[in-house]
Amino acid sequence: MFYFPTRIAILIIVILNSVAFSQDLVITWQGDSIKGKIKSADIDQVVIQDKKGKVYKLPDNSVKYYNIGFFNDTIKVITFYDRIILKGNNNVKATLISKTENAYLVSIVGNGTSTQRKIPFDMVNEYEAKFYSDTSEKIVYGHYGRRKVTEVKPILNEEQQKEISENKVPVRVRFGGDAGYFAFLGREREGADESEKEYSRDLSTGIGLTANAAVYFTKYLGIGFEFSNYNASGSTKISFENDPNIYDLKQKITVRNYIPYISFTCNLDKKGTVRMILNTGIGYTTYKSVENISEVQRSLDFTFNGSTFNTYFLSAQMDFMVTQNVALNFKMDYTRGVINKIDAVTPIGNQDIKLDPDEARSIGRISIAAGIKFYISE
Repeated sequence: MFYFPTRIAILIIVILNSVAFSQDLVITWQGDSIKGKIKSADIDQVVIQDKKGKVYKLPDNSVKYYNIGFFNDTIKVITFYDRIILKGNNNVKATLISKTENAYLVSIVGNGTSTQRKIPFDMVNEYEAKFYSDTSEKIVYGHYGRRKVTEVKPILNEEQQKEISENKVPVRVRFGGDAGYFAFLGREREGADESEKEYSRDLSTGIGLTANAAVYFTKYLGIGFEFSNYNASGSTKISFENDPNIYDLKQKITVRNYIPYISFTCNLDKKGTVRMILNTGIGYTTYKSVENISEVQRSLDFTFNGSTFNTYFLSAQMDFMVTQNVALNFKMDYTRGVINKIDAVTPIGNQDIKLDPDEARSIGRISIAAGIKFYISE
C-alpha cells in the first residue's frame, strides 16, 4: 500500500508525462493527417497548429475526424465511396471531388490507388452516393469518445487551400552568417601622389565576415543582433624630411561592429520561398590600426585604438528558401560613424589623441555579401 505522499508523487509524474507527450490529431477526407495542438474546433472549422508552427484552418466539411488527448487509441474508420453506373452497366468506385457544367470530377479507387478523372454526364446512367464502404483500423492520439466523425463531404477546394497556406505562424528565429566585400567611405588626402592613393585604396577595401540572429514576435517585425569583423591592409614606402633612408610602412586595420537592430520582413511570393528583410539599428564599433615602420637596421610598431557608440546601420537582404529551414542570403549593408578619439601605443609611450573634425577616422562603409540563414519555428 502506498502512503499518501507517494500517491501524490506518482499522480504528478503521470500528469507531467501526459502533458509532455500530448498530441492532437486531425484526419481530412483527402487523407492528410496533421499532428499538433488543436486551438479550436466548432461547427465551422477546426484550427490546428503542427509542431513546426504552421497553422491549419480546416473547414468542417474537410475533416473526417479529430482527436484531442494524451493516450494512444486504436479506432475503426469507415470510409464511404460512391458508385457510378456507366452506360454499358460498368460500375466505377469513386469519390466525388466536384462538378462542372457537363462532367463529374472524381477520384477513382482501385488496387490501392486513386486516379482523378472527368466523367461526362452523358456517359453516366446512375450516380449513387456512399454505396461502398471500407473499414480499417487507425491508431490516433486521444481520449476515447473525444473524436468527431462527420458524413462524407467534398475535399478542400482551391480557395480553401489558399486560405490554409496563407495562415502560417511567422518565423520565430532566424540566424546565420555572411561573407563579402566592403569599402570604407573615407576620403583620400588632397594632393596625394599615385603611390599614396594606391595605399589608401588598399586600406579602404577588404573582406568582411558577419554573424547575426533575430527573433520575430509578429509576422513582420522582430529584433536582432549582429557582429561583424572587417579587415583591410596595405603597404607602401615613405621617407622623412632630413632623413635619407627609405622606410617600409605596413598597416592593418580591423573594424568590429556590435549592432542591435530592428528587423522588418515579408514574403515576396505566395509560397514564402523568397523573403525580403530590412534591418536598422545603432550600435558600438571598435577600431584598431596596427602600423609598422621599418628599414634594414630598425623597426618601429605603432597601435591606434578607438571606439564609438554612434554607429548607424542599415541592411537590405533577400532570402531564397532552399528548404523550409535553410535559405541562401544576399545582402547590402551601409554603416556610418567616425572615431574622434584615439589611444596611441608608440615606442616612446602611450597617449590619448583627440582628433579634429577634419582628422576624424571614418568607419562608414558599404558592403555586399552572401551567406546562409537558418530558420527555427516555434
